[in-house]
Amino acid sequence: MRTVSVTEIITWRECHLRWYFQHHLRLRPLHAESTRYMASGRVVHAIAADMLTQRRRFSAAETLAVVQLGLAAQFAGADNCDKQVAKYSAGVARALSKLPDDLFEHVWRHEEPMHYVPPRTSGVIMSMRPDMFRVDNTTGSVELIEIKTTDADPLDFLLW
Repeated sequence: MRTVSVTEIITWRECHLRWYFQHHLRLRPLHAESTRYMASGRVVHAIAADMLTQRRRFSAAETLAVVQLGLAAQFAGADNCDKQVAKYSAGVARALSKLPDDLFEHVWRHEEPMHYVPPRTSGVIMSMRPDMFRVDNTTGSVELIEIKTTDADPLDFLLW
């Protein structure tokens, strides 16, 4: 038998859907700090997609201007908008500067589902949604790019 709190009963009476998310699925709302980190990720992905569409790398000055505009839009209405833009601009610009130099020499897919069966393998299927990927049809190789706005080594996030 499960214990039910008064808060859970009130939530059920007010909104069944909210009860389902909070008490059945046990989802919690994002905290302000989490949404700030998500804002920088949304901006870096939008700019990377724009660079791929235009097939050109932005200059450092262009990149910083676009980054600041994008972050200002994400933090619009916040009391500390200018402070947040200043805080996250460097990380977003740094992530964009790490994109490969030969980025526009190949056809890349951006934030699309990828299902790939490498040649000469049996039973291996790669299914994911990477930030960017390309398939070299001559060699059968796949190149993946995961864009991170942190200055930490991305390998630090992997669990072995």
